[in-house]
Amino acid sequence: MLVSFGQLSSFPSDYQLYPRNLSTNLAAVNIQGSYEQSSGYTELRLKRYRNGSLLGTTTVPLLYINGIANFSFSVDIPAELANYRFDLFAFNNAVETLVRTANNVVAGDAYIIQGQSNAVANIRGSYDASNDANSFSNAPNRPFVRVYGGASSTGNYSKRWFIGEGNAWFENDFNAGQWGMRMASNIAGTQGVPVCIMNGANPGRSITWFQRNDANPTDINSNYGRLLQRITEAGLKNNIRGVFWYQGENDAAGSLSSAQMSTTEYKNLFLELYNDWKSDFPNISRIYVAQIRFGCGMFTREGCLQIQEAQRQIAKELTDVSIISTNNTTHLLENTSANYCHYKLLEGYQKIGDWMSLIVRKQLYNATQLPSSVEPPKPTSAIFSAFSSPGIASQVNITLEDPNTTYTITGDLTSEFSLSGGSYTVTGVTLSGSQLLINFVRNSGTSTNPTAVNYLSHNNLPAPIITNAGGLGLVHFGEFPINQLPVATCIDIYESNDLFTTAKAISLNTVIKGNISSPTDGDWFQIQTTSTARNVKISLYNLPADYNVFLYDMNRKLIARSTKSGLTNEVLIYNGGPLNARYNILVSSSTGAFNIENCYSLYAETSSTQYAKNTKPTIVNALNAVSSPMEVTASNISSWGAAAIDIFPSPAISDMVVKFNAMDGRNITLRLVDMAGRELQRLAINANAGSNTRRMNVSGYTPGIYLLQVQEGEKISSKKVVVGFR
Repeated sequence: MLVSFGQLSSFPSDYQLYPRNLSTNLAAVNIQGSYEQSSGYTELRLKRYRNGSLLGTTTVPLLYINGIANFSFSVDIPAELANYRFDLFAFNNAVETLVRTANNVVAGDAYIIQGQSNAVANIRGSYDASNDANSFSNAPNRPFVRVYGGASSTGNYSKRWFIGEGNAWFENDFNAGQWGMRMASNIAGTQGVPVCIMNGANPGRSITWFQRNDANPTDINSNYGRLLQRITEAGLKNNIRGVFWYQGENDAAGSLSSAQMSTTEYKNLFLELYNDWKSDFPNISRIYVAQIRFGCGMFTREGCLQIQEAQRQIAKELTDVSIISTNNTTHLLENTSANYCHYKLLEGYQKIGDWMSLIVRKQLYNATQLPSSVEPPKPTSAIFSAFSSPGIASQVNITLEDPNTTYTITGDLTSEFSLSGGSYTVTGVTLSGSQLLINFVRNSGTSTNPTAVNYLSHNNLPAPIITNAGGLGLVHFGEFPINQLPVATCIDIYESNDLFTTAKAISLNTVIKGNISSPTDGDWFQIQTTSTARNVKISLYNLPADYNVFLYDMNRKLIARSTKSGLTNEVLIYNGGPLNARYNILVSSSTGAFNIENCYSLYAETSSTQYAKNTKPTIVNALNAVSSPMEVTASNISSWGAAAIDIFPSPAISDMVVKFNAMDGRNITLRLVDMAGRELQRLAINANAGSNTRRMNVSGYTPGIYLLQVQEGEKISSKKVVVGFR
């Protein structure tokens, strides 16, 4: 920059954003140059204004050596929603001469947006107030969203700073994109920090088009090189905080591309980009990947899923990459071969900008007052959870990542899921808390259970869809493996005993294994007291579902029952009956619960002395030995009982987290036992009053079902634990 009798090599530009120091929240504004002694100037004066008010003046003497005075100094400005003006004066003989002025200078944070047309995110559809990304209602903090240059595909951009433009085409200077504008305005407004958006996106391009020329990273003939050059010119190369990647539609076969990229191919190409970004922009903290939707002229949903699954795996495998779903949006129908591909502002780019800003605020700004769910639901594991007959699965249970949010299904999802490993028909999809239940049947010719589950995408409207409390849709996934947990097949040797008249006689003091195989099933047994022992005790335990036990006399009169809820062990007492009397026992469920794969255990006994009303169940293992008291489950629950014990994840693969509440500081023992009652692990804890959290490693255990017991003195609570495949 030439000035009279000298030059300025560094001075702020109008609308420039200087990167702030994250520790101090200050940015250094550098002033550098030289003057010739013939100018007669003796000093420089830099006047700083904040929102039009003078803050102060920095005076720098000019010291000439061999007729030249070089100068270099800086002043700091804070990152805030305020505009700064800098007026540089040269002083001589009590006269100030204005040398250069810069207006609307700010300090803040810089981000990259990259990808194809949904990253360009220019205005789509008709222009009106509701579709204007620059409007105050959409971007109230737009004056603090800045852009340097533009993403011209020829490199013909203005080397100037601008207030960002949300509606512009990518070839124009100052384009931030509609969702980029919304996101940046949200961040600026909530965090009080101006934001620079460097949007390098180019529509209709494969991921290969965005790769770096490793032999010449700043090659202006490449998209990567042009963006790198522009960011370097802006003084932001070492200050990019994050990258937003929205691309992939061109890598699924369709009207835009004849080639179908595989999941592995896409992942490998993204990893190359990831490593190049990390090298050229060394202070990137996080990268955000927008998962694409089916549309944009793609031929098949399965082709789209190849790219979607790659994006899901990228975010799972790279710890500094997060994924954002885009499926809870409404596509715009366009009269092109791409058909449903882009979005209008409302119900489209605005929502994406909101989702992006929330996760950025959580991860990069440590914001606390946020919605409970700012990340999309993701699957953590899948197991079989119901069987139509022994060994023939009829339901897949997918555990979703966040157990504390509320999930909602909108519409019929049966067409959105498919199963791999054979031919299957999905008959229903429901939710149970954070468990997604997919019911299915085998089709003719298939004799095996499915091996994996797929969640497919659709175009146009959001529904059918699964969303969390934050309105984010479930991430799409392909070939997600179903853990083939060992199935304990129950052999019930007493069937058929479904009627009072077909009750099977059983011996006292013997463990009986039975099975409830349908909602209407019930098992009848018959016992007889002895000539010396008239008092009856019936214990029902190892419950795979919510079963109850009833005692009838031979006149079919109900004389005793035990009907605790859930998997709580049942114990039935009947004192004072006649000697040598026969009774019928019924095991059934009043709620329709059943479990075709797992047996319950029944144990009948008599005594000459009366049983106490609060007698605990007698739990006997397969060798007829009375079990340890530690095998007693929720019939003996402390005040913080089983309902207050949280175990996650489920299934557990390596570590599981146990969370429970204690009334006050006390000694607590955690025990992990197998279904035979063998203790596998013990952890003694000096618990704190209130919430307590402990980790237990289960990586060495065979996949299957276990019990976690939490003991406080003689009070014991148990909860089922599922260990999954690694």
